[in-house]
Amino acid sequence: MFKIQKLDKVSKQNANIPRTIRFPEDLFNDYNKLAQDTGVSFNSLVLSAMRYAYKDLQVEDVSKPKK
Repeated sequence: MFKIQKLDKVSKQNANIPRTIRFPEDLFNDYNKLAQDTGVSFNSLVLSAMRYAYKDLQVEDVSKPKK
């Protein structure tokens, strides 16, 4: 289960690589509302969700078939 947590000081110090990503408007609005409702920053929510998704990631073999 995904739990919302604020980033601790150690995690914040390591989150220093800027990267621009584009969000679909609905997802952006959902995360903005969640950030306001919980008092957790938008950035912390996105990083937490990404870490959670990565832990449970299952990669399918997408290699091209040999001819």
